[in-house]
Amino acid sequence: MGENSISLTTFNLHAGIDGWGRDFGLIKTMQSIDSDLSVFQEVLITKDNYRDLTAFAAKEKKEMLVVPLADAIINPLTSLSKDMGGAKSWGPGGRPGRPGNIRSLYLVKSNAHPEPLSDFYTSDHYDKSRIKDLFVMPAKKDLTPTNVGIWCLVLASRLPLKNYALYRLADLRSDKAQRCALSVTLNTGSGDLEITAAHLGHLTHGSLLQMRQLAGICGQGGLPSAILGDFNCWGPPLVTALNFLQPQEATLLRSGPLPREHKLHIIPNTSSTGTAAFDKTQQVKVRWHRAVKRKTWPAWRPHSQVDHILVNDLFHAGQTKTDVNLGSDHLPLSAELTY
Repeated sequence: MGENSISLTTFNLHAGIDGWGRDFGLIKTMQSIDSDLSVFQEVLITKDNYRDLTAFAAKEKKEMLVVPLADAIINPLTSLSKDMGGAKSWGPGGRPGRPGNIRSLYLVKSNAHPEPLSDFYTSDHYDKSRIKDLFVMPAKKDLTPTNVGIWCLVLASRLPLKNYALYRLADLRSDKAQRCALSVTLNTGSGDLEITAAHLGHLTHGSLLQMRQLAGICGQGGLPSAILGDFNCWGPPLVTALNFLQPQEATLLRSGPLPREHKLHIIPNTSSTGTAAFDKTQQVKVRWHRAVKRKTWPAWRPHSQVDHILVNDLFHAGQTKTDVNLGSDHLPLSAELTY
């Protein structure tokens, strides 16, 4: 057992609204997570809260990496779900075809805007014509900066980040997000660590391919390694896919050191020079374990664990804590690991 430790948390924030569509304070909830490194899924960054997120990163002295996965909107209560381009209104007790009396999140692929965060928050892009182009429903007066934004994967670390690598995972049928894996190397002062953040598609949509891609890119450097995220999958099939299925190549979009003059780094989810990040001849076999086994979804009555912290043999699970309902439809999942 190692003498050094690191605390990790993964948390799906469901765009800052609970299962009934009520706001629970996205930035405030992120601030309440006190781990050395945290991974947040479904962070809806809007024109209004973008400044707050930047200020949070600077105040807490955390390196924060933001990867946009899709454009998104939270439907106003006055709209029907079919007007938003979808047929369902999700919520506790919701039924297919039910009118959108529960505020719901809708995603739109942002292929036409490969670097949405770089232009979305300027006044000439953040207007009604921009919204009309993105969404099926006509631009309405109640589509405000508080309910239109970018759906992101966010990694926040109080430990120095040496470098990062962003990989594009396979596009899946019926999935409107451009899924990625964000891998960082941490400088702890007592050795480097590799942490990978992910938010996979659903198993029914074919996410086994994305799991095989993770197996091909994670833990290949011989460092203590962990994979954190919402995998939309139970633990046994996830671990089986990582440990026993044939690894698959992923595309390396971007990599390198991070500039030190900023605390918040926007990493565009695109590249014109993407390369395959997989070499069968150099592939290292890695055995992955679940560091924490605890039900995380739905938060009000959890019956399944779809959020996971996976570690290789160089990490050892230490103390875990009971994570409480902070407002999302998921519970946060935390662990302290030794190495």
